[in-house]
Amino acid sequence: MAINLVAGNQLGQNIIIVDSVGAAICIVVVALRLWAISLRGRNYRIHDYLAIAALPIILGFTIGQIIGVVHGGDGIHTATLATKAPTAVVTLLKTYLAVLILWLTASVLIKLSILFLYLDLFGENGRFRIACYGTMGLVFAYFVAVFCYFMLLCHPLSKQWNQAEPGHCSSLVTEQLTTAVLLMALDLVIIFLPMPTIWDLKMSLKKKISVSLVFGLGLIITIVNILRIYYTTAFDAADFSYSLVSVGILAGLEIFFGLIIACAPTLQPIIAKFPQPLTGSGKGSKTLGRTGSLTTISGRNQSDTIGLRDRRHDTKNFSRLDDEELNGNPDVLEGVSAAERGRVTVRGSRDVGNGNEGIGSEPDEVDQIRVTRELQFFASPR
Repeated sequence: MAINLVAGNQLGQNIIIVDSVGAAICIVVVALRLWAISLRGRNYRIHDYLAIAALPIILGFTIGQIIGVVHGGDGIHTATLATKAPTAVVTLLKTYLAVLILWLTASVLIKLSILFLYLDLFGENGRFRIACYGTMGLVFAYFVAVFCYFMLLCHPLSKQWNQAEPGHCSSLVTEQLTTAVLLMALDLVIIFLPMPTIWDLKMSLKKKISVSLVFGLGLIITIVNILRIYYTTAFDAADFSYSLVSVGILAGLEIFFGLIIACAPTLQPIIAKFPQPLTGSGKGSKTLGRTGSLTTISGRNQSDTIGLRDRRHDTKNFSRLDDEELNGNPDVLEGVSAAERGRVTVRGSRDVGNGNEGIGSEPDEVDQIRVTRELQFFASPR
């Protein structure tokens, strides 16, 4: 008769809930990314493929975590588990190794996806490209080193799940601390890598702050890593099935947040589908003022990811008409004096550089102008 290792195992149930919710959110986020690509009408890029590839790895990680609870007794004290279901200990240790490999692979794919996104956005800067490629090299070296470390944690490998077999194993605490510290260092490098370039762009301060916050979301992962290091220092190897729970949950949160953060900058086309609110100031509820400022955004740059574009400006005159005039006389546009005219600001943009999602020099011309619903009216004397 099979033993139920989930009933009464609150910590194990927490793993199932957290990982299931995290995996579901990742599915939704990747689906939104695919929708955004379709809305933009652009081709898939390397960073898209890497993010998409990370999703099934994350799902495999989630399944492995759940198997570790259901069949391995993850969350139950090791002494109790050895008495209640001795074979479950072997299952848990085998699952632990598989989950480690899946977690490492997903984490590296996510980091490479972010770095390739950086190249598409800011790759026209030669020094930045070199820095990106150098960081990619560090990420790849991290993957190779940690993968080898996982595989050589015990000699022979089978001793990881068969403690009675002759051989030796390295400390699980050392393994967890090493990976967490190295990963946190890489995360900080990736987070701050684009910041100097962002703040050199010709954008408003508000735009620079908002873009920096989007890419600075990676600090969430750093916080998760700090917590992981804290719980690792309290890890009890003799009671690994119980002590692994907190570390396992935090490892899952790390890759869940990582994929969400990697996809967030690409969702701008979906956000742009929502109408912009009308704002204004003036006299009365119907007559908003005598002059108007019409803000437009445009451009044929279908590859732009988060709306980072250089702008050029031009001005066109237009007449601000009262609502009563518009409703009562369709021919009122004739004979409007120059004194009655306001000013409209037209903003345009174009794809710059080599087809990348980057920011180049000031464009030579406006390729296309698209008027949006965003209107701002300012009162002025007649």
